[in-house]
Amino acid sequence: MEETHQAIRIINDFLKLARFREPVLTKQSVVKLMGEVRASIEPQALANNITLEYKGADILPECMFDKQQLKQVLINLCQNAIEAMTDGGILTLSFGSHCNDAFIEIKDTGRGIPCGSLNKLGVPFFTTKEHGTGLGLNICYAIISAHNGKIEVDSKEGQGSSFRVYLPVSA
Repeated sequence: MEETHQAIRIINDFLKLARFREPVLTKQSVVKLMGEVRASIEPQALANNITLEYKGADILPECMFDKQQLKQVLINLCQNAIEAMTDGGILTLSFGSHCNDAFIEIKDTGRGIPCGSLNKLGVPFFTTKEHGTGLGLNICYAIISAHNGKIEVDSKEGQGSSFRVYLPVSA
């Protein structure tokens, strides 16, 4: 059964990559989106003995984004963080603004990413997971790039990782 589930995950990742569509950008609230992401990820965090911290401004300038695509990226990053904390930990979702960008940060207290692997993140089929496909982060990077944004990663082995997504604020 485990191998069947792995095959299904690989096929689904391939389909997401093959069916990549340009985002339909509309002016939206990052604050509202983060509330939805929190509600989606909270049960999984609790089930894995993970404390969910939520920090952000009540009001942020709106950004142009495709809600479904951005939500997919954020949930993927959260799931990666949860998987990195096999013995529980703290998952922090934070958001705010910096210069002309809004940022969303997904931070965990997991095992961290080996230093030599950081520059390979987002490369198709590269993974540090035993049962990963190496396509999840590749899809995330492609989606954020299509939104004229960027992803920054900071990680220390044994201390955790932080993925920060930047999106331009709407004029």
